[in-house]
Amino acid sequence: MANTAAIAVRSGGRIRMIDRRKMLQAMVLAPAAATFPFQGTAIARASEPLVYDRRFAAARRLAAHARSHGARPIGFAGDITALWRTTLRAHWNTGARPLAGITTERTLLCLEQLARDQGQMLLVRANIPGAAGLVRWRIAPRNWKEARG
Repeated sequence: MANTAAIAVRSGGRIRMIDRRKMLQAMVLAPAAATFPFQGTAIARASEPLVYDRRFAAARRLAAHARSHGARPIGFAGDITALWRTTLRAHWNTGARPLAGITTERTLLCLEQLARDQGQMLLVRANIPGAAGLVRWRIAPRNWKEARG
């Protein structure tokens, strides 16, 4: 009998065993999956705003990609203050609405603090491969899962 290592994981209420080979494959493929910037919960869905920092070519490319899929990119250049005062505060004050972004980590830190005051929370944060210092993220109301049904 072969000596194999396995890990137990819960999936759909059942416990399944994953062998070492499948675990290594998942570990190798996970970074590749992260290079597809608009998959999963970090995307700006159709008609939703996507905040991005125009100073970075990678952010401009990803914003253009999001626009082609129906998102509404909103660019700024480094300082988020004016965008907060003119757009973002009003966006969150109009109800339970998510917001996605491609910014620096420092900008996200500021937005996270402002979001908390508006009853929002950070749902997803991921580094953007090949774009040092940029992160993609999604902020939504604390009860977003319940609000969506």
